[in-house]
Amino acid sequence: MVRQGSTQVNGGWSHWDQWIGPPCSATCGNLYKHVTRQRSCTAPPPHFGGSNCTGEDKETITRDCNLVHCPVDGLWAQWAQWNDPPCSWTCGGGSKNVLRQRLCTDPAPQYGGRECQGKAHESLSRSCNVHKCPVNGIWTTWGEWLQHKCSGECGSSSMIVTRSRTCTVQAPEYGGRTCPGDENQSSARNCNPKGCSASGAPQKTGDILILLILASLAVRV
Repeated sequence: MVRQGSTQVNGGWSHWDQWIGPPCSATCGNLYKHVTRQRSCTAPPPHFGGSNCTGEDKETITRDCNLVHCPVDGLWAQWAQWNDPPCSWTCGGGSKNVLRQRLCTDPAPQYGGRECQGKAHESLSRSCNVHKCPVNGIWTTWGEWLQHKCSGECGSSSMIVTRSRTCTVQAPEYGGRTCPGDENQSSARNCNPKGCSASGAPQKTGDILILLILASLAVRV
């Protein structure tokens, strides 16, 4: 009951309290939390039949929290292909050191995260060009000259002499070159140097001496 002679006083809200809420659920990352604040219908409170405060005495909102980025640790990407350097030899079995690498980009370390653990490069030795090397042929020394039949029994006669060699000191192998030059040689040589008679027959040694004496006497006369 309203007391006669009293003036009604309608209720009024106090100031809102500070926002309060639980701590953030993590120390980093794009997170949020619910916070609330309150007020009371005490400034002034309703008196003598005055109306109560209108509206809500509590508010709840969502706020971001801990907006710092979380550390991101680095992870390795896939290994790249092995490189292909030239072989140390073109044949006969060589070797080469091959190399491959990987990058710390999957993801790269960020915001204080750790670098990738392990090696960024890897190398190993590989055999290469293991096929046989070409071997070029090498001649033997020339053989003895072989004499063939003289072309005549007297006078200016000749005969053919020949000699040969073989490509066998080292036979060509694995695509090597054969021996350069000729396998056989031939040459003409004089033979049967004694003179022939008027009939064309070979002269005897005595006949030749008589002719030489007669020729000498004829010169003296």
